[in-house]
Amino acid sequence: MKPPKPGEEFDAKNGKKKDNKKGKKGDQEDKEKEAEQKKLEEKKANEPPKFDPTSVWRVNTDGFATGYIPPPVRYDSLQKHVPDIFNYRSKIQNFNSAYDNMQYNLRKQLVTDYLHNLKNQLNSSPKKHPYLSQDFQFKGLERAIDYVYMRRHIVISFDIEAYEFDNRYITEVALSIYDPSNQSMSSLPYIKQVHIIVNEFTEKVNHKFLPDNKNNFLGGRSLVMNALECTKFLQQLINYYYYELPSLVPNLDGCIFVGHGPSGDLKWFSIMGVKLPTGAQLLDTQKFWHLSHGKYGCSLSRILRYMDMPHSHMHNAGNDCYYTLLLALQLADPQVRMIKRLDEWNSLMKETERKPTAKEKEAKQKEKKARQEAKKAGLFDEDSDDFNFEPLREGERKEKEEEET
Repeated sequence: MKPPKPGEEFDAKNGKKKDNKKGKKGDQEDKEKEAEQKKLEEKKANEPPKFDPTSVWRVNTDGFATGYIPPPVRYDSLQKHVPDIFNYRSKIQNFNSAYDNMQYNLRKQLVTDYLHNLKNQLNSSPKKHPYLSQDFQFKGLERAIDYVYMRRHIVISFDIEAYEFDNRYITEVALSIYDPSNQSMSSLPYIKQVHIIVNEFTEKVNHKFLPDNKNNFLGGRSLVMNALECTKFLQQLINYYYYELPSLVPNLDGCIFVGHGPSGDLKWFSIMGVKLPTGAQLLDTQKFWHLSHGKYGCSLSRILRYMDMPHSHMHNAGNDCYYTLLLALQLADPQVRMIKRLDEWNSLMKETERKPTAKEKEAKQKEKKARQEAKKAGLFDEDSDDFNFEPLREGERKEKEEEET
């Protein structure tokens, strides 16, 4: 191959001479591409970095998230937001302590009689119960009743709500706490409710798939906190009720945690930096329901309706948390289980277990259309899950009466 003449361009890769005309065009295209790339790089450099919602929780909390037990003096966040947490106990502790042992013995006798009769009933029944007849299911029921109904454990339920389009935005956190140590003779349980709205994500509002009930907390005033203060407050609250209080009260054996399908809430807790103590007992009310009714139809609102428990403004973390705790207390009460016939395998349980038929599916579709019509006509309450179809039904009745006349 001849060497290139002076003034000629040579392509070393292809081993050919470059056309001067083509080379000039190629140079211009390369320059334009380089200029475009530089512009894109400058834009990227000038653009603010993408916001990671989980970054607001990243902080080295001084031992709170590692299970460290701070002394009472260090509970600054609790004293700031719930000052009555330390004051109310001393006033009534001496009054109720004399009745605790007597109530415990009566409850223990009731539970043993109930479980013994239930076991005999399951063994003697001609129809085998598909769930409670299995030993591990029956033992699970016995253990859940022992933890909740015997009133020897503090019960803490928790719930978290997030933004529907991006679950990394945690908008609400709530705890409901039932401390039975001073309530042995009370007719209704006193439950301490804590509802927190995360200040960084107040603009994130659910509206498409979930109702916006963030500001419809029914248990008192909501607390608005920054993410770091929220993490610190929750960890102090958990540590106080799990570690310190049971050590001060002789009639308490510990603390258990309750959630309704809590796997997602536990993941959010790990993002926040809130850790449940190692070895803590966790009661899932969804699985509690599975013990006698199976896995079909186990949403929180559906179980509450089945148990005839009034409820409204669901998908608010504080309300859902409170209803979950009430449901745990109801399901663990032997007398309630007998009244509601929760351990009998009858037609009502088959209704909750079986899949819907074609006619029921058609009825559901009609109900959906009725919902849409009611929504357009404004015949429903936006703050509740249940629509009010009565005005719509009355209109249909009037039309039928007019047709008949």
